[in-house]
Amino acid sequence: MSSPSAGYGQRFTELSVQVSELQRRLSEGREARLEHLQREVGELAARLVAAKRCFQAELSPLKEVVDSLRKKVQEAREGDDSRFQAQQQQLSNLDERLKQAFQDAQRGSAETEARLLEAFGKRSQLLRDAVEREGGLRQSAEELLHGFLEREVPELRKRLTKASEERTALQQRALERVRRQVLLSLFVI
Repeated sequence: MSSPSAGYGQRFTELSVQVSELQRRLSEGREARLEHLQREVGELAARLVAAKRCFQAELSPLKEVVDSLRKKVQEAREGDDSRFQAQQQQLSNLDERLKQAFQDAQRGSAETEARLLEAFGKRSQLLRDAVEREGGLRQSAEELLHGFLEREVPELRKRLTKASEERTALQQRALERVRRQVLLSLFVI
């Protein structure tokens, strides 16, 4: 009979051989999987490089188009800015001309009113002088006063009305001229 320790030793040896064999197979399997994974990683890297080159080749013309469009947009902006500044300058010049025309019209109206008031003052002074010369002759004074009230005052009223109408017409013409110029400048824009 064999001894139980010999059976254990043999069993131990068999198990050691089996463990060694399993370790060797496991190691070979790991190495095979590692080599396989390395090949796949290499293939993926090569495909990535190829895809990147292809993408860059496709992207290059698009970049050129985008750059061209960007340049055109910038040029258009600059052109719009310069046109806007030119229009602003035109409007400013138009505003100055309008102000000058309005001031001229006001001066003309003021001069006309001053002349009318001066004429009225002279006529009034003539009437006062005439009344004083007559020295109390009431009838003569009344006749002069009636004559003044019947002729001179209505004439003065007509002149003042006419001057006011001329001033209003002048202002209307100036406003109409400005409206036309503004409309023309807007249509030119």
